[in-house]
Order: sequence, then C-alpha cells, then structure tokens
Amino acid sequence: MTQLQKINEKEPILSIRSLCKRFGSKIILSDFQADLYRKENLVVMGKSGAGKSVLIKCIVGLIQPDSGSIRIHGEDMTQMSLRELQVARRRFGFLFQSGAIYDSLSVRENLEFPLRRVGLKLTAGEILQKVEEALDDVGLLASIDLMPSELSGGMRKRVGLARTIILQPEIILYDEPTTGLDAVTGREIISLINRIKEKYHASSIIITHDNECIRTNSDRIVLLHQGASYVQGDYPSLLAHTDPFVKQFFL
Repeated sequence: MTQLQKINEKEPILSIRSLCKRFGSKIILSDFQADLYRKENLVVMGKSGAGKSVLIKCIVGLIQPDSGSIRIHGEDMTQMSLRELQVARRRFGFLFQSGAIYDSLSVRENLEFPLRRVGLKLTAGEILQKVEEALDDVGLLASIDLMPSELSGGMRKRVGLARTIILQPEIILYDEPTTGLDAVTGREIISLINRIKEKYHASSIIITHDNECIRTNSDRIVLLHQGASYVQGDYPSLLAHTDPFVKQFFL
C-alpha cells in the first residue's frame, strides 16, 4: 500500500459539517456533524421525530439543507448542479423501511430495473448474472421469478437489499432495516448487513433504534438530539456513558 493510499484510508469518504434544516419555525437539524469512513458502519440513533429521516434525505439531495456542507470525497453535494447531483447519487444505495419494491414487477424485474435505469451497456446474460449474484447474496436466488405478493415481509426486505447492492454502491443508507420484522428475521437482516460490508467493502449509515442491530452492526454511533450530534462513540463507550439521556437508549 502506498503512503497516499494510507492517508486516504484515514480520510472520511463522507463528511457532514454544520448541517442545518428547519421547516417554518421548527428546527429539525442544527449544526449536525459526522464523518463516515471507508468500510464503516455508522449508526445514527435518536428519539422518534429527532430528524433522522430528514438527515438521510439531505444526504442524498432529496431535501436541500438550509446551511452546512455534505462532502463526498471532498466535493460538496449541497453546491452541485442537478446533473452533478444525479451522478453523485450513483455512489449511494438506499434500503427503505418497507423495502420499496415494485408490486407490479417480479423479483427478477425489480433487480433489473436499476441496471437498465442507469444505462449500463450490459448483455442479457450479464444482467442475469448480476441479478442472480445479488439474490444469492441475500439468500433468495430460488425466488427470482416470484411476485412481491408471494413474498413475506422479511423476503421483501431482502429483495430490497438485493436491489440496493446490485449496482455495488460505495455508501449504503439503511432506514430502520429491522422495523416490522420478527426477531429471527431481524437477526438475518443484521447478519446480511455485515456480510455485505465485508464482500463489497461498502460504507453504511444505519438509522435504527434496534439495540441488537446497534450492538452487532455499529462501528461507531452518533446520537442525534435537538438537531445536533449529541454524542459520538463506539458501542462499549456509549453503553458505559454516565449521561442519563444517553443511558436511556441502552437499557
């Protein structure tokens, strides 16, 4: 590894500084700060309504922040043109709470959709290979020709995850990945998140209140409170934190 590569490994691939967003008189984000490093799972936690979903939408440019910066490899996404932002978004994958798969398309067609949308010049065989690999990664290769109505909630979530990783994004955003799942299926998703990180060397921001997901998947944690980064650290340090507000999240 070269010296330059060593330096780059220590630099954040995503850096959020002084991020602020309000709707009318309601302040949602106020001076939020966070960094995301290569092959890292960063968990963002906080109470309901704390602004976690707004943060995610700001990161991918669905909501324009009032001030602050969101830099990916040093380039500020808040200052990009629409065309530049569309290119930058290709670095991201997004797993929605519901999985957000298209009910009118088969599993195969759901995974083909992002490949065709970005205009990759792939043969039919290359597309099938990518679809099968992504489904195999989430343990659903045998379900390739099923319709969403034939899938359980956990299977729909895994199809959504397969569609998220099929373009091999550099950064994956998980919005409450275990919400609505039973304990066994939730643990399967938690395990998949770590397996995908190892295989694709992806960096992830995980929005969750699931303590097992936080304990198992987090390399670092940011606690969002009153719009700001209230405290940051790894799981053991926050578990041992003496602040009563922090302690309530780890009971």
